[in-house]
Amino acid sequence: NVVLIRIGAAAAGAVVLTASPSRVPASGGTVTLIGSALDTAGNRLVGVPITFSADAGTLSSTVAVTDSSGEARVSLTTNREAKATAQAGDKTSPVFTVGVNVATSLTLAITPATPLAGTPVTLNIKPAAGTTPRVVVDWGDGRTDDLGIVAAERNVNHVYQASGSYTVTARATGDGDTFT
Repeated sequence: NVVLIRIGAAAAGAVVLTASPSRVPASGGTVTLIGSALDTAGNRLVGVPITFSADAGTLSSTVAVTDSSGEARVSLTTNREAKATAQAGDKTSPVFTVGVNVATSLTLAITPATPLAGTPVTLNIKPAAGTTPRVVVDWGDGRTDDLGIVAAERNVNHVYQASGSYTVTARATGDGDTFT
């Protein structure tokens, strides 16, 4: 009689890979790649070395051993899309793509161009395509307005009480990036 015993990576029937989070901000960031070796019944294997690779960015380590929950973790730092895989023995995970969020930015316009004190000024705010930033407007006169999430072009009114020069600043925050 013969019994075949598979130990460690040899017992892997499949390897799965995920990332948390699955995207980085446009300015770059770090995700945790999580690899698991599964036996043929779909159970996670403990104590199995997983080899990680990525076509972009920097890995904190190329090899990690699965922990008591059957997960091996490494960090990937990148500022562009990265395709990653995990391997245990002769089994390789499907490619996992770490995405990059669209940069947060705004276009601003004020009307009328030469307002008078005590009359409304309209600020037109237009977020970049594909973004939904949280916007805070500093009117330059000591007042700020938190507009919350701005998903589409929007107008906001303000009245300056005194003549003078004011610098209006809009801060847009989205997907881990801030744009002023």
